[in-house]
Amino acid sequence: LSIVTASYNSERYIAKFIKNIKIELLKITDNYEIIIVDDNSIDNSTLEIKKEISSDNKIKLIELSKNSGLHKSLLTGIEYSNGDIIYTTDIDLQVKANYLIIFYEKLIQNKFDHIYGVYLNDSSKNLFHYIFKNIFIFLFKFFLSNKKIIKKSSTMIFNQNFKNHLMKFKEKEFTIS
Repeated sequence: LSIVTASYNSERYIAKFIKNIKIELLKITDNYEIIIVDDNSIDNSTLEIKKEISSDNKIKLIELSKNSGLHKSLLTGIEYSNGDIIYTTDIDLQVKANYLIIFYEKLIQNKFDHIYGVYLNDSSKNLFHYIFKNIFIFLFKFFLSNKKIIKKSSTMIFNQNFKNHLMKFKEKEFTIS
């Protein structure tokens, strides 16, 4: 089982993310890897990740030389993941770690290739973020013929079959969800 997450200036979340995700991981398997892709952070994120690696060799760090954004970072981590099943999620703990088990069980029980999360409630971090996110959604709806917008999260789980198809996709300018 591979956990893939992206970090950009996430120093304050790293230790808690790893602690919480490992609690859930160990309910499923002890055969896992946690891949953190650092998206060229300017804080001490990489030092914090390396500190975690020193106590757990199942944690891996990929450092990007330039800021590439969330989805390219996740795609990089997915590409280098070794698990039969890959779970992606945000490092900032907006999605609770126990969703790993919920997604995992659904994937296995239903023999799905891919499951992704959808935000049901707006969880904007602050008023500024809320306003600009809604302006973006309004403009998005205005210019597209399909007016239905689903707020997909970057929390997903999928198997090797899905990963193999994703890696064949040559376009790199997209959101994974």
